[in-house]
Amino acid sequence: MNPRHETNPRQPTQGVALIEMFGPASAGKTTITRMLSRRVEQVQFGCSLSRRRYAHYFLLRALAAGPGPCAGLLLGSGQNRRLAKARILLDVLYDVLGDARQRVDALRHDHRPDPMALVFDQGPLYLLGAIHPTMRDGDKLHDAPRWWRNRLARWSNTLDVVISLDAPDETLIGRVIDREKDHPLYHRLKGASGPDALHTMEIRRSVFQEILNGVGRGSARVLSFDTSQQSAEAIVEEIIQQCGLPRCSNSGERRPLGRR
Repeated sequence: MNPRHETNPRQPTQGVALIEMFGPASAGKTTITRMLSRRVEQVQFGCSLSRRRYAHYFLLRALAAGPGPCAGLLLGSGQNRRLAKARILLDVLYDVLGDARQRVDALRHDHRPDPMALVFDQGPLYLLGAIHPTMRDGDKLHDAPRWWRNRLARWSNTLDVVISLDAPDETLIGRVIDREKDHPLYHRLKGASGPDALHTMEIRRSVFQEILNGVGRGSARVLSFDTSQQSAEAIVEEIIQQCGLPRCSNSGERRPLGRR
């Protein structure tokens, strides 16, 4: 695995660029995102949509999703409810952010400069990975595979940059066990035999790779880093340079643009 690899080079989009940190568990997404947030300005990290402002988007998408997702959202519990919410949220995010011309208005804050970029830690690709059929016990919605492929293609042509963070499976397993006690994978990996732990990671890696392959067929620019080979400092500096993000105007740490 090369420390850094780039695919789909293209010119940055005018307006607000959409950037997603993407990778398997414990690849370093949150660490890199937090470090990046202290070094750049006019960049928003995360997007929490106002329910009041975008209530009609959620309603229309819930109705358009059909009786299955609606029933899962209103009457389901546990996994079915999370699946329905993720499906609807993916489409609402696209409605709000998919049009580059309306992104600035959607992300505008009073008394703050308009952001040049929006960085997702857990964004559309993360949601697609979480609801992939192999990550669940089964999806009773007959259109799920077709719907999933359609949304992957849509976001692969909507995101401007995908920062792919990865490391060998053995490294990722060690990080989860040593540092991620609140992670859903912790109890599955803690105490598991070597082959069982690797099998668990292989399932997730197959989904990760399927999504990256789909992104490679789209127009998003992909920057890939091996976090076992490069330091977080070096990766953050490379991201700033390659994405053209504005550095903080002073040497001190700043408070990043908050979530909406």
